[in-house]
Amino acid sequence: MSSLEQHYKILGLSPDADKPSIKKAYRQLAMQYHPDKNPEAKERFLRIVEAYEVLMGVRAQQKKKPVYSAREMEVVYETLQKRAREKAREKLKKKAAQKRQQKAEEQAREYSKAIYTLLGLVVLGFSVYYAYDWFFQLMLNRDKQTTVATVVGVQKKRIVYEFEVEGKRLKESAYVNAAGMQMLAKTGLPLKIGNQFQLEYSAQNPKYHKINYQKVSKETLQYYFKICEPPVYLLYRDKWSSYTEQQKKIRTQCLILLTYQKLGLEGLAQLYFHQENPLENFSNNRWSWHFFKDSEEFVEIQNLCESPL
Repeated sequence: MSSLEQHYKILGLSPDADKPSIKKAYRQLAMQYHPDKNPEAKERFLRIVEAYEVLMGVRAQQKKKPVYSAREMEVVYETLQKRAREKAREKLKKKAAQKRQQKAEEQAREYSKAIYTLLGLVVLGFSVYYAYDWFFQLMLNRDKQTTVATVVGVQKKRIVYEFEVEGKRLKESAYVNAAGMQMLAKTGLPLKIGNQFQLEYSAQNPKYHKINYQKVSKETLQYYFKICEPPVYLLYRDKWSSYTEQQKKIRTQCLILLTYQKLGLEGLAQLYFHQENPLENFSNNRWSWHFFKDSEEFVEIQNLCESPL
């Protein structure tokens, strides 16, 4: 017989009795066996109270504690220790994973912040640049005049030039690109003292001025023609081996002149730097020459200069 069935039996009930029946039976038996009325029935009264409380859910059923041997207790203790260690490891893993995730999220926020800051600085830089360029052009176009700028000094990535405004000689400097030891104009051609270029300036305020490297003096253009002759001559020397020296010279000058007429000073820069190392000159070098020499315009120039004289 189970313990629950024993409790029902103490109250004189069947196991399917409901709670009203349990209460009714308890009241009757409690009155009958209460110690005040029946002092000798104290132990039975206590069993009646216990049965009532258990069946009504007031008191949990008491279960007999199992008796374990020493070996069984040792196994249980080891099992509990193992579970505790596993639980501690899982807790540490979870905590470490949370820290890694937190660190990754913090790094992601820092990276995002850095990227947005960089983009902001780039946008700000371009905005400032274009705003200044707009303002510069606005000031330059106020009563714009032209004069001649003469290079009077060539330094590392900088030239010094002079120009005359209303009888006054003004001296300024400007940054330029470089290819090795050669300082370059924006056309890509070398600069030297004495080179002359057109200069545009504001008559109201000459500090707003700009060198136009596309427009050069006759002497400067002759200088560019002259420095292009040796590299062009060496470039076509083997191809023109059947020609006389005079014919080679004429064809060299033809190539230079027609290149300038059709492709401007930038075309001359390609001729002059056709053997340049790309690491020395990013704009005009042996790589850019590879594409330039096969262009439709330059192929036409070569055919014209190689035709019978």
